[in-house]
Amino acid sequence: MKNKNHFHFALIGSLIIIVLAFIQYFAEISSQNMLFRWLPTIILAGTIIWGCINYSKINDADVTFGEVFGNGFRITAIMTLIAIGFMVLFVTLFPDYKERLIEESMQAAAQQGRGGSQEDAEKALEMVSKNFMLFMVAGGLFMYLLIGVVCSLVGAAVAKKNKR
Repeated sequence: MKNKNHFHFALIGSLIIIVLAFIQYFAEISSQNMLFRWLPTIILAGTIIWGCINYSKINDADVTFGEVFGNGFRITAIMTLIAIGFMVLFVTLFPDYKERLIEESMQAAAQQGRGGSQEDAEKALEMVSKNFMLFMVAGGLFMYLLIGVVCSLVGAAVAKKNKR
């Protein structure tokens, strides 16, 4: 049986992303801040690729592409579940965060000239407010899984494998 590392990597990567979310919230850093916008994605990608490489290493490179990809996807699945659970809990515990995110997004859209009429903006605000949790969960699920599949493929490609 192969040595496994997916749970440890997923837990560590998720905890780092959660700490970043708390820092962003309590330091009142805008959701439009480029560092805090991309850092969780970079951490997710790095965790998956590093986990794939480490999986090959702890198994003395006696692995196949599919095994390494599977390990990377397990990391993805666990991180996705933790992230979605955390996002739901976080917005539930800190409802002002939802309002802040919506307000910052509307301001950014208006600055970029995508605001449309006042009536359209109010309709959009109402729709996003009503369906915020759905959009957040669906968006998080889609992005985490998309990034996870790509990074699992990259990790499986770069991980050392003994020729069989």
